[in-house]
Amino acid sequence: FHIMEFSSYCNAQIELLIAKKEKDKAIAWLQTWEKLDPDNRELLRWKFRLTGENVLNKLSKMSGWGL
Repeated sequence: FHIMEFSSYCNAQIELLIAKKEKDKAIAWLQTWEKLDPDNRELLRWKFRLTGENVLNKLSKMSGWGL
């Protein structure tokens, strides 16, 4: 695999596993992907989606706004 092909493959695997409701396996693929291509911009999107964290919620908690 070329790194771009591997990134596409990882992305497809994660999408498939989410569709099958296998979040733990999707996270494992994400971790593998991150080890091989840590600067890929898609990783952040998947991290937010798989962990349920988002920047707005974090800022809300930090500021006490309570969104």
